Amino acid sequence: MICHLGKRANDIGPTAVFQERIKSADENLLAAGNFTGCEPIETIKKAAADYRKKMQLDEEMFKECRIYARAFRMSDTTSTKLRGKSSRILEKNLSLSTFRISI
Repeated sequence: MICHLGKRANDIGPTAVFQERIKSADENLLAAGNFTGCEPIETIKKAAADYRKKMQLDEEMFKECRIYARAFRMSDTTSTKLRGKSSRILEKNLSLSTFRISI
């Protein structure tokens, strides 16, 4: 249930998931103050963060990029000219993007 909630929140956003839950909840329960079927938005945000963390290959983004690059290189049997350069270009561009964001 939480994994599904986290995936849905990651796909459409926590606010949209919260609105879906409110719309599909029993009006009688809501009127009585029972929000059992409607998780708080903080819980939905946490479920989305947990889902993203679960779906990561590695906590360090550069290592994750190298894992993806290696997987792509291993699965690509037709290219010959770009082998070995893609991961360095990707890491360089990612580090520049990260540098720009952190400034």
